[in-house]
Amino acid sequence: TRRIGVIFLDLDRFTAVNDSIGHGAGDLVLAQAARRLRATVPVHDTVARWGSDEFAVLVENAGSPAELAELAERLVGAISAEPFRVAGQQIALTASVGVAQAGRDSGTPDHPDDPTGLVLRNADVAMSRAKEAGGDRAEVYAAHMHADVVRRLEIVTGLQRAISNGELTLQYQPIVELATSRVVGAEALVRWWRDGEVVAPREFLGVAEESGLIVPLGEWVLRQACAQGAAWRRASWDVGVSVNLSGRQITAPGFTARVAAILAETGLPSTALTVEVNERILVEEDGLIADRLAELHQMGVRMAIDDFGIGYASLAHLRQVPLDIIKIDPSFVAGLGHDDTLTLLTKTVVQVGRELGLRVIAEGIEQPRQLSALREMGCDYGQGFLVARPMAAPGVEALMRTEGVRTSGEAPGGPAKHEPNEPARLGM
Repeated sequence: TRRIGVIFLDLDRFTAVNDSIGHGAGDLVLAQAARRLRATVPVHDTVARWGSDEFAVLVENAGSPAELAELAERLVGAISAEPFRVAGQQIALTASVGVAQAGRDSGTPDHPDDPTGLVLRNADVAMSRAKEAGGDRAEVYAAHMHADVVRRLEIVTGLQRAISNGELTLQYQPIVELATSRVVGAEALVRWWRDGEVVAPREFLGVAEESGLIVPLGEWVLRQACAQGAAWRRASWDVGVSVNLSGRQITAPGFTARVAAILAETGLPSTALTVEVNERILVEEDGLIADRLAELHQMGVRMAIDDFGIGYASLAHLRQVPLDIIKIDPSFVAGLGHDDTLTLLTKTVVQVGRELGLRVIAEGIEQPRQLSALREMGCDYGQGFLVARPMAAPGVEALMRTEGVRTSGEAPGGPAKHEPNEPARLGM
């Protein structure tokens, strides 16, 4: 049986194209993309522009789901096959593609009133799943995807209320100077309490990023963290606060102005704030990220590259932004003392960082052997469960009081952010 099939295609990160070369040139890119799609789709099927950077293909007499999926893969390849040439520039793009087909065999029951509308919805859901998986791929709709969408919408609605109603709290994980065990910084980690139970960060942070809620959420966390850091410094504790930023936050309009306003509002010196970016951002995002980070650095805010060493970036990427801190990924630290290769790599990162004049922070310290190895190789700072678990602000104060840390100048750095069994977290 042959049924209606729909393929939805969205150009990945197309907003960055408009921001960099302008909307007029962006429209020319869309026209080129349309021609590539039209040349790939059989002549008797329909290709239409569906949104700003989305296209839909209607296959009125579709064969098997496998045939539709094969066409979708060819469309993915058509977009990424070669760069688009516009305004004297070459622009490489990829696409996220979703596939759906009417009929119970594909998880999409026939709809007597509006079969095409139902399939369109499901293709859109599948396309969103492809984008969540990193783009440059095609996904075929399955029934569970719709349930996932409903769940994510519920999380978005709940998170919006949480931001407005004060259901969010911050915990802080200390970072210490390894040679002295002195607390020198604390990373702000967001926690969401809903109906008396904590919502795991991995359940809502990805949704916040996708929905755009990461921008107001991140602003709330930044303001709270800066206010706490300022309070500590007024109490004569020499500590900095660290926040983690996503690409969507950094590229939001007015980002650097908001950071400056929050620093002025809370009274936290810019040199006491460290912002962390995952090294993946430096590789995948456009030049706007580097420009915004440079603006922050000119304000005095310190820069840290997070999770360094896991394969996204090379040492060459350290030159893209004005860095102050390298944070060694916990997967390296985990091997210290029993894996010679990881030990050598960790020692190399420490040495390179020191030679470049950067502070080096080791994340995920959980064993005494790891701490000993890091001290021996000259790593300056560290963070992990062996050092201190995330805690409320009074807990950090108790640690500082015990160690007698008093104000003597600028805070020397910010903390790391990984915890075992909790890969998705927000330190902003």
